[in-house]
Amino acid sequence: PNELTKKKDWDDHWQSVFKPKKLTQQDFPTIITSLFKRYLPYNPHFHCLEVGCVPGSKLIAFHKIFGYRIYGIDYSDKIDMVKKNMSVNKIKDYRVKKADILKFKPKIKFDVVFSFGLIEHFVDPTPYVAKMAELVKKGGYFIIEVPNFRNFQYLIHLISDRSLFEIHNLEYMDVEKIERLVSKVSSIKTLYAGYFGIIQDFPYKKVFPYNVLHTLSHSFNIIANKLSLDILLSNKWTSPETVYIGRKI
Repeated sequence: PNELTKKKDWDDHWQSVFKPKKLTQQDFPTIITSLFKRYLPYNPHFHCLEVGCVPGSKLIAFHKIFGYRIYGIDYSDKIDMVKKNMSVNKIKDYRVKKADILKFKPKIKFDVVFSFGLIEHFVDPTPYVAKMAELVKKGGYFIIEVPNFRNFQYLIHLISDRSLFEIHNLEYMDVEKIERLVSKVSSIKTLYAGYFGIIQDFPYKKVFPYNVLHTLSHSFNIIANKLSLDILLSNKWTSPETVYIGRKI
C-alpha cells in the first residue's frame, strides 16, 4: 500500500490531543508568522485550501494573519473538530469537506493551497502533490511543509521516539527531492525551498534527562524566534521543518 498511516491512526491521534481554543498571535506557528509573511500577501479576497485540515488551527492562522477565505479537506472522521475550532474562534465564513483529496473536484481553484505534515506519510506522494498543484490557480501559491527527521533530527527521534520512522517517508524530507517532484508535475516557480527553525523542542518526558533537555531546547527556541534566528540559522542538518513555497506560472 502507498499509505504509511491509516485513517484510524489520525482519528485516534486527534481524539487524544485536540481541545478547541481561541487562538492568538502567540499560538500561531512561527513558520507562518515569520517565514510565510515574507512570501504571502494579505488579501481578504484570496481563497485558501488546506489539504489535511484537521483540527483547523493552521487555517485559522491563515485567516487571521492574511485575511484569507478558508477551505479545508480531510478524510478523517474527526472533521467536526475543525468546525468546533472555527466556532470557538468566531469564524463563520469557511468551508470544510470530508473527502479523499484525489477524488476532490471543487468548483473553484485556489489562490493558496498548502499542506502540513502530509506528503511524507506516503511511499510515493506524487499523485497527491500533482493533485494539490492542480488546484492552485495561475499566479497562486503552493506550500508544502513536512518535518525533518534527517541528520541531527534523526538522532533526536532515535532516542525519543523511533517508532515515528515507520510512518514517515524520510526521503521526502529532503527539500531538493520535493522541489524536483513539484517541477515534474506542474509549472510552479520556486520562491523558497529550504528548512525552518534551528532545532526542535526535545520531546518532553517527566524523567531526567528528557525534562531538562526539553526545558533547555524550548527556552532556546523562544529566544531564537524573538531574534528571528529561526530563519537566519535554518539548515538541513538541525532544522526541524522542511519547507517548499512556489507560485504557479
